[in-house]
Amino acid sequence: MQNQVKGRDDLDTAAAPNGFTLATRRILPGDILLTRVPMSFDDPESWPSHIIQKATRSRFSHGALCVGEGLFVEAVGTGVGRLAVLHCGLRDPGNVCLLRLRKNVAGGAAIARNAAAIGLRYLAQGFCQRGIPAGKGSVFDHPQRAVAHYTQLIARAYADAGLTLVPDKTFDAVTPGDLEHCPLLEPVTDIAVRPAAPDQAAHFFLDDKTLFDRPHHWEVVTKLKILCGDDVKRVLHGLKERPVSFSELEALLARRKLRPLDSAVFRGLTWYRFADVYLEKKLQLLTARGGDVEAPLEQVLPSLLSDAELDCSLMRLRTETEYREREQQQRFEECRLYNAYNEQYPGKAFGYLAGLHKRLFDISTRELEVLQRRALLLRQELEQRGMAVQVERRRANAHALPLYDPLKV
Repeated sequence: MQNQVKGRDDLDTAAAPNGFTLATRRILPGDILLTRVPMSFDDPESWPSHIIQKATRSRFSHGALCVGEGLFVEAVGTGVGRLAVLHCGLRDPGNVCLLRLRKNVAGGAAIARNAAAIGLRYLAQGFCQRGIPAGKGSVFDHPQRAVAHYTQLIARAYADAGLTLVPDKTFDAVTPGDLEHCPLLEPVTDIAVRPAAPDQAAHFFLDDKTLFDRPHHWEVVTKLKILCGDDVKRVLHGLKERPVSFSELEALLARRKLRPLDSAVFRGLTWYRFADVYLEKKLQLLTARGGDVEAPLEQVLPSLLSDAELDCSLMRLRTETEYREREQQQRFEECRLYNAYNEQYPGKAFGYLAGLHKRLFDISTRELEVLQRRALLLRQELEQRGMAVQVERRRANAHALPLYDPLKV
């Protein structure tokens, strides 16, 4: 398995000074991504991954399910969060493994798509910790909901789609190692991992502690902390209500319109500085310029790129623009949701969250505009080079010597 990541590109860490990245267009919905953080005695952040590997007897410690191009869902801390790999990097290809249903599995393509759609629905479901090794596991806090942590989320999504990946184990016993050696899955890491381009800076890495600094990871954990906080739990106990996710808590507040619950949620949001910290984390990941979406576009001049680099940059920009367009649409829907909640019950909590999501939508819109302007500059450079080639060809043809024709002699 270690050699699977070499593949046709002959990936070698010594030959990739900028590390590696994932080609999102080569990853399909339903693909499974296994990752690990190498053990380092000097870095406590790496210890949980090592403990999980030892406890589960697996080479990997974490799993995520692809639900769309460049977008995964994963169980993180106390909830299910999004993992966007568009700007992720890899220190070492051996720290990841991408798995896909084998072609000989009956109805495999449809099952993988269904599993991806089911996994996306898990984003709305809440988690609570249940003493999993190293504190990295989570399970749904409701008997009628899916039991998922680590790779259990993946196993449950595929089971709901009609395929049991590990027949001899229950969902709560499935480990990354079980998926890695599952006969229904095959490794496709070699077709997705590639050396990072010189102008392609990673916002975080899948195999080091920066993975845990992503906004969605922090958002999920913080929202569940607010939901499980003493203030909110005290009010919910009096109401005899038991929402298992923050989204259900918001729907309850909009429906019941209770000032004590509104005050408890608002205190939790301000205690964790939810809006400020979320915006700080988001801005840090926006671009390789450190989140400054208004920075000059001339930092990387298209004229300095070779023809091959120009083509690659345009392809990456096209992929990133498509992803940002989807993100902008999601932000728009979130703004509409919180505005509707705020109209139902104009309390402090909904006003706070509506303001946050309006700012996130504005940032997403500005970022998309920057990408579009950058793509325009690259296309203009490409057109100019094409025109220059045509001029050179005409000039060469004009100075070419006439061919000898014996019939005209």
